[in-house]
Formats: sequence, structure tokens, C-alpha cells
Amino acid sequence: PLAIIIKRLAELPTHPKPQKLRKRLDRELRLLGCLVRANVRDSIRECVADIPDSESRSQPESTDAVSAKIQGVLKELESVLDEYRGLQGLFSEEGAGAQLRESYLWVDEYLSLVLENHLTSLLERLSLDINQGKYQKVREYSAYLLERERDHRYSSEYPRILEGGLPNEHYVYRRGLLKKFVMSPLFLDVALAKADNRLTDFVAAFSAGVAMLFAAYAAMVSQKIYGLNSAPFIAAIVISYILKDRIKEWIKRYSSGFVSS
Repeated sequence: PLAIIIKRLAELPTHPKPQKLRKRLDRELRLLGCLVRANVRDSIRECVADIPDSESRSQPESTDAVSAKIQGVLKELESVLDEYRGLQGLFSEEGAGAQLRESYLWVDEYLSLVLENHLTSLLERLSLDINQGKYQKVREYSAYLLERERDHRYSSEYPRILEGGLPNEHYVYRRGLLKKFVMSPLFLDVALAKADNRLTDFVAAFSAGVAMLFAAYAAMVSQKIYGLNSAPFIAAIVISYILKDRIKEWIKRYSSGFVSS
């Protein structure tokens, strides 16, 4: 996505359909955010798993090997963020548009929060008593990146979402909004299509016809047996109406499976 973003940005001033290209760029920005988030999560978790968390735990790799691995991961993360933030000037140009600039900044803020979250977990593991005197360089590097992300959010005037003496619900809420925004290209777009009701209408008409046929036949038989305007005739008509209504519903209910298929 980063290569596509750079390429498409160069095409934007002369593109015949700039609005369509802006939508493509917006999607690529979010996809980039998804990729960086997933790789940060997996890489940092793997590094944390290699660092001992208790004296009874055996460490499969030496301290130097783990430090080198963590150092490589942190350098890659720093490099990716530097590459991404180096594009800010291109998104600030008039041709990019306000919406695309906002998308760029929201992805940047979200990546900063993701990196801070996972680096905090890494730094906590590195700072355990069992690890004192070890991993000094990567601990300092992690602390440096954390401070850098904090300073970056302050200098970019992103909302200060963690403040002393205040509840942190707004932090979770804003982070959730940014996460949904960045990960939206991974969601399926459900296209709703209006169903064809002709078969349903036919079944409903058929059931009404069968029910009415029964009711008419019952009325005709009742008239012959009990005579018109007699009490048994009225009772028979009421019962036939009840059965007529139920017959219509029974036919519709038992044909619903057929109609759905």
C-alpha cells in the first residue's frame, strides 16, 4: 500500500477522475494502517514471548540474540513510520483534498496509539526485576520511541486522550473509533436486494382462495341443513369463518419453506 500511495499521489494532479483516485488513496491509507497494526502486534508479541517473565522460566535464546531481534523490529517500525510521515507534505497540497488529508492524519494517530500500546507492553517486560541489567540498549530504544510518539501527537495537535485525574473512557472510545475507521476496508459491504414478491403473492392468493372456497361450501351446506337465519346456521357460519382464517394461515405457514428456497 505504501508504494501504491506514493505512485497514486504523483498521478493525482493530472488524473482525469481525481475523486475516484482520492477514494482509492483513502482505501490504501487504511489498508496500510491495517498492515502496520497487524505486524506491530505480531512482532512485539513475539519479542515479548522471548523475554523471561519469571526466574523459573527457561529462555530458549541468549540475551544478545533476543536484543538483536528486538532491535531489528524497533528499527523497522521506526523506518515505516518515518516513511509514512514523510508523505504529509504531499497530502497537505491543495489537490489532495480535505477528506484525504483527514484520513491520512487519522491513520497516523491510530498507528501512533497502536505503537505506544505494544511498546508499553514490551517495556514492561524488559523492566521486570529478573531482567534488570539486561537488554539495556533495547529498553532505552523502546523508551525513546514511546517518548517520540508522545511528542509527535502533541506536535501534531492530536487530542490529548490521557490526562491525569480524569477517567479513561474517552481514550477507549476514541481509539475504538479510529480502529473502526482504519479497519473498515476489511469489512464486507452487505448489498441488500429487494426480493421478488410475485411468488409470495401467488401463495397468499392461493391460500385465500382455498380458504374462501371452504367457507362458501360450508355456508351452502349449512343453509341446506339448518335453513337460512336459524341459530344453528349462524353457529355454522361462525365456525366456518374461524376455520377459513386458520386454513389460510396454515397454507402460508407450511409453504414458507418452499417460497424461501
